Amino acid sequence: MRFIVCSSMFHNTRLSHHIYKLAREGVSSIEVWADGEHHFNFFDDAEVNTLRIALHRSGVKACALHAPYGGQYDLSSLDHSHRQRAITACRRAIEVACAIGADIVIMHPSGRLHDAALREEALKASIDSFAKLVEWAEKHNTTLAIENLTPIAIGDSPFELLELIASVSSERLRVCFDTGHANISAEGLIHSLHILAPHIVAVHWNDNDGFEDLHLPPGRGRINWQQFFSELSKLPKPKYISLEAALPPNATLTGILRSILSLAPKDVEL
Repeated sequence: MRFIVCSSMFHNTRLSHHIYKLAREGVSSIEVWADGEHHFNFFDDAEVNTLRIALHRSGVKACALHAPYGGQYDLSSLDHSHRQRAITACRRAIEVACAIGADIVIMHPSGRLHDAALREEALKASIDSFAKLVEWAEKHNTTLAIENLTPIAIGDSPFELLELIASVSSERLRVCFDTGHANISAEGLIHSLHILAPHIVAVHWNDNDGFEDLHLPPGRGRINWQQFFSELSKLPKPKYISLEAALPPNATLTGILRSILSLAPKDVEL
């Protein structure tokens, strides 16, 4: 397993400004967050090229790319034009991932579902979206990793993700397991981990209080990391573990990395 840092930790500033600083702080691998706005405008060819050059010169590798999500990028939208916009953006994300050398593209299967009566229809829409996107992933030799989400969204249940994966039936469709989201799910962290284990290719590593999706650095919430990594060691190993947490006020990345890496198993590559 390789440990990587998710660039969403620096979401208020341009990603290209951070690459050399990350390299100086010992970060060798990142997950690029493609928000399309303040952080990394993956629609802009010039900005993509600037990032590609910075990665090459700094020696930092982009292992994964997180596609845009929520709002106008809902792959489960029942509005055809809205869903097509999301599919188009995710196709672009796959192309950009290929351009910067990332082999995994992480995607949310939905936005928030406000009408429970429409859940089955929204799940079918998400399945249809991924059936189209895996064709693009195959063309670009990329793996799609659907993320388990917070309550009131398609994908908040591990069983729903299994249904989505079985319906699309492609080796290019796997799972990004978010520890914080699983910790507040109905099934809980460890049960969700075991259910999804055969499909997990990446892990989003963050903590919370068991009630809210807080994206705390590991060790600052209530998750028992010794238990989590003990269970993970018995299962097929994911390719990447990505720190996807907010930097607390006055905290430094170096300090956070030092504290959380003591929680990780010794076989994690840095």
